[in-house]
Parts: sequence; structure tokens; C-alpha cells
Amino acid sequence: MRAALVLLRVSGLIGVAWSAGLGDVTDNSLGENPERNAGNSRVEERRAERQKAADQREAEKQRMKDMMHPELVPKWDANKEDSEWGNIPRLQSHPMSDGFCSEHFMHNNACQKCNDWAAVGQRVNQLANASNGGGGFKSAHVLYLHAQKTGGSTLECATEGNPLSVRWTNMGHTSRDAVDSCIERCTFGEGTLPPKVVVMVRDPYSFWSSRYLFAKACYHAASCTAWVGITSFLGFLQYIEKKGNFPNDRGKSPWEPQSFIMEEQCGKPCKYDHLLHTETMQEDWIKLMEKMGEPLTLLPHDINPTVGKVNVEFTKDVLDIIHVLDANMFEEWGFKKRDESFNLRVSSGAQPH
Repeated sequence: MRAALVLLRVSGLIGVAWSAGLGDVTDNSLGENPERNAGNSRVEERRAERQKAADQREAEKQRMKDMMHPELVPKWDANKEDSEWGNIPRLQSHPMSDGFCSEHFMHNNACQKCNDWAAVGQRVNQLANASNGGGGFKSAHVLYLHAQKTGGSTLECATEGNPLSVRWTNMGHTSRDAVDSCIERCTFGEGTLPPKVVVMVRDPYSFWSSRYLFAKACYHAASCTAWVGITSFLGFLQYIEKKGNFPNDRGKSPWEPQSFIMEEQCGKPCKYDHLLHTETMQEDWIKLMEKMGEPLTLLPHDINPTVGKVNVEFTKDVLDIIHVLDANMFEEWGFKKRDESFNLRVSSGAQPH
């Protein structure tokens, strides 16, 4: 009996505690909680962003599927402009929410369209048949390897969402393994029609000034000079020389030379089918379109708008480091070395990506 009374008394105390304490907690959770509401708002924003990105991917996938029907293929309906190549269309860019027209770190997923969208293989086979079974550029799918700071975003915007996209895959900042995989996946005609690899390189001195100014501006940059106390162009190069182990590997350097990037993407010597140069991009693009049998077009405007010009000083110390870090740009790619100090006037703000 005594044990029963004790149990009843304890149960009563627990009930009182529940109504007085836990009950208050429940009531408070139903009221306004700014911190929780702010968290919920962020969750909703992220959910909305993910949904928007998913909708964009589905729209692009559906657009590519639609290309299986000739009447739905995008037309070259851009505004035409007079140029040294005649009155031809100016391609329009179709940037994503981040300002770029294509993702840059897709690895093996970059060439998913070659497997997912029948229009890609159908177009290759159709063009091959139209040229009496001939392969080459007139029918092949194209893989573009984007080396950082060479202006590749312009080519990405010229091809994404434009008529050429059914024949063109933007590999982004890629690797040899990803390229080899995509060469295999984008080969059609029962193995007789492999894709063509397109690359673009930039004058090493312009490349390094652009790489430095981009890291200094710290806009869209993965690594910024201010984070590691770099205050000058020479200091930037000395940091890379000290932290990196180039040309063998990147070591602990967050920035790579152009020659290292190219070797990572296409080997040494680089295996490619068509080469463009940043400095003659439009002219080289015209030659590529002629090679592919596609209409001649002008590249999109203002992919990376600039806000002015600045002088970058190439002292003897700067040149010595560049000639070591990027030796292969002069050896394999044929750029001419400059041994005397000079100033290079380059665009500031958003540099070519």
C-alpha cells in the first residue's frame, strides 16, 4: 500500500512538471522564433535554387530531345552584322544564373548528351551520310577543352543554347581521363566517327597578367591573393614558384601555369584536332566553322566585360619565373620569349575565363 501511494505521488509530481515545464516549451515553439524562421527562410531559398537549377537542366534536356525533329532545330536567326567575312549573324549568349553559359567542373558528366540525347548521334550519322560516308570535321561531334584564363567562356556561350550545341560538348576545366572517356562515348557510326578535340591557348604573358588580376580582384576566383598576403605581381609568381612543384605537379599552389593546365587536359605533347588562340579567337572560329561546314557566325559580345585598363610590369625577375613555370608554352606551343622588361596594358575587372 505504501509503495502504491509513493507511486501515485511521483506520478502526480511528473504530471505537474510536464504541465508547468514541457507544456511551456511546446507553447513557445508555436510562437514567433526569429532565429528558426530565418533558418527556414534559408532552407526555402536553397530549395528554390535547387529547383530552378533542376528546371534549367530539364529544359535543356528537352530542347536537345526536340532537336531530333528537324522542324524544331534552332534557326540561325540572330541579328546580322557587317564584318570582313560578310553580313553574318552575331551569336547570342544564354548565361545561367552564375553568369556563365556552361558548368566548368563536370568531369565525365560533361559529355552526357552523347549518351542521353539521340539527336547527337543522329546528327553525326546524318552528316556522315551526306558526305558519302566521310568522317572528319564535316560530321564529327566536337569536344572543347577549356583552359582557365584563355577566354573559353566566349566559346561556351557561342555554343550553349545555339544551333551548334547538338554538335558541340563543352568539357569545362577537364582532365585527360575525362577526355578519353568522352572520346569513347561520343564516337558514333559503329566506331568509325570519333569526335574532334578543340583547344585554345593564350599568349603566356597575357595569361599570367590575367591570372594575377583575376585572383587579386577575388570575384568568382577560387583562390584570392589577399588570402595569402600577396601584394604584387612578382609576389604572386614567387608564391606559385615556392608552393608549386611545376612542371611535375601542382604541389600546394592554388594556381597553375598554362602549360600545366594543357598537359593535364590533353597530354604532352597535347593531342588535339583544332587549335584556337585567344588573340585571334574570332578569326580562328571562322576557320573552324568552315572546317565543320557550319554557317559563319560572329562570337557573342561582352562575355567577360571589363572595367578599364591597367599596366602590368614584367620585370626581369618576373620574366625569369614565367620562363621556368611556363617553359612548355614557348617550347611546344611556339610562343616567343621576351627577355627585356616591358609593361603590358591589360583589361581589369572580369578577365577571360
